[in-house]
Amino acid sequence: MIFATVALVMFVVAAFVVALPLLQTSGSSADHIMAGQAAVYRDQLREIERERREGLLSEPEYEAARTEIGRRLLAVSDRTNGTALRGRNGRTSRWGAAVAIVIVLLGAGFIYPFVGTPGAPDQPLADRINADEPDLAVLVARVEQHLAVNPDDGRGGT
Repeated sequence: MIFATVALVMFVVAAFVVALPLLQTSGSSADHIMAGQAAVYRDQLREIERERREGLLSEPEYEAARTEIGRRLLAVSDRTNGTALRGRNGRTSRWGAAVAIVIVLLGAGFIYPFVGTPGAPDQPLADRINADEPDLAVLVARVEQHLAVNPDDGRGGT
């Protein structure tokens, strides 16, 4: 019973560790960068307004600069809005992925007693060494056992 309790606790911790990164929302630094870019473009618009009032820019130069800065400001604004939309959809998909992981882990835990072999008897190494179809670990143990008895046999008993 102690093993089952420890295994269950480890199972819950593993499910939590796997699901946690999916549930975390991080304030994206890209959002802060885009907000900073938008502020720079607004400052540039105010600056070209000032230069036009002072007569440093002709009307065609002012319109060209204003159009270009406005285009860049709209591009940053579109990217910021796209990030916000992705964030909401991403949160939904993150919750869905976290729920799916927990369901799969819980399903595996509940199905194992019926499909797996939790009541199978132990198979000590001595019994497995004498098996007809041993696995690789058993074959290695056979060679080690043979070499322990016959250290001068370079072929390992084959």
